[in-house]
Amino acid sequence: IYDRINLPGKIEPWTRLEMLAKIPGTVEEVLVIEGQNVKEGEVLARIEEADYRITLDAAKANYDLAKVNIERIKRLYEQDIIPTAELDKSENELLTAKAAMEDAALNFSRCRITAPMSGVIRRLDLKKGLMLSVGDPMAEMLKIDQVKAVIGIPESDVSAVRGLDTVDFTIQSLDDRKVRGRRYFLSPSPENQARLYRLELAVDNPKGEILP
Repeated sequence: IYDRINLPGKIEPWTRLEMLAKIPGTVEEVLVIEGQNVKEGEVLARIEEADYRITLDAAKANYDLAKVNIERIKRLYEQDIIPTAELDKSENELLTAKAAMEDAALNFSRCRITAPMSGVIRRLDLKKGLMLSVGDPMAEMLKIDQVKAVIGIPESDVSAVRGLDTVDFTIQSLDDRKVRGRRYFLSPSPENQARLYRLELAVDNPKGEILP
């Protein structure tokens, strides 16, 4: 005798990621389109980098000058010509110049907008010539080589489901294909007034046939 319950569910992407602009600037080039699969680290677009290159060059020059200056200050300090406070001030200026150079290098690197993960471009807001401000939406990415099958479990069945490692389900849009998912997460509390507990199943989807 088998105890069986049939419940509706839905497929969700394993990860849904909203990409926001980290630096202001004008979009110079867009290298992807909506619906395209991309790899982690792949360049999606480029922001005009002339201003950021100038800032980086200036920061490097200030850092090089601070290094030369502190070497001179150290020699004078060893000869007891200047006080310790003067040496401390030069060391602080060197650290400040180094931090400014690293910050400029980081902003310059952000002119290349890269994919933070492997996935598919669900939505692309970037267009050539678009002026971005910090926090502006750039794209939405989905990770679907693995997906979640999400089912609402009635309160009366939670104890039975808690003991399962795998769950079989049918996808009607794929000609009633039967799929087996691994129990990934069971909510410790109901998520709505119907007192349904969220059950998430991990499902491998290497070919991308199962869509959210």
